[in-house]
Amino acid sequence: MISIKDITPKNIKSFVEGYIRSFMIKFFQNKLEHIHEQVEERKLLVAERSPECLEQGQCKICKCKIPELFYADKPCENNPPCYPPLVNKDEWTNQKNLKSIYDDLKTNN
Repeated sequence: MISIKDITPKNIKSFVEGYIRSFMIKFFQNKLEHIHEQVEERKLLVAERSPECLEQGQCKICKCKIPELFYADKPCENNPPCYPPLVNKDEWTNQKNLKSIYDDLKTNN
């Protein structure tokens, strides 16, 4: 349950961002694929690092609704965080390329 102390400008901004992006992804998915991919990665990371958030349908820290929270820019506020902030399309492409290279190196060693 959300308490008054959880209603902060930062959480309100994240709530609005999450709902707007969630809505936009459904209608403009091909233009926002980099966000969709990051949201999917966030789901996997939270399932691994903080499954109780998924089970409860809300973040245990900020109490924001999941999965809408995954569409907000902010990173996870858990310590350590479950996921980083959302990045733009170019940064996401670079991160995916670096991850692919790292995964290839791990596999070959």
